[in-house]
Amino acid sequence: MKSKVLIEAQRESAWVLESLCVEVEWTQKLSTHALVMYIVEKPLGQSTTQHALGVASLDVEHGSRGAVFLSRIRSLEKLHKPMISLGTLLGYVLAHEIGICC
Repeated sequence: MKSKVLIEAQRESAWVLESLCVEVEWTQKLSTHALVMYIVEKPLGQSTTQHALGVASLDVEHGSRGAVFLSRIRSLEKLHKPMISLGTLLGYVLAHEIGICC
């Protein structure tokens, strides 16, 4: 994925979450206190609904995790391309999944 898309996604998701008084700090380092988010091409297995754009799991003991499904986000972006960019849509999906764990 292009870094421009990731930068836009981080900016958009941080803006959404900060508007809800959730402070975001992006890092590449793993931490037991951080939510780990993955951007994966598609869901692994059939444990998600057909239209889910991501999943998140709150686990205080082992660390919270989440994933967003890039193929599904790209498909949605293609439907609404004139109105929204891939980076913005990815940011909104990330904000949603991060918000579940907050």
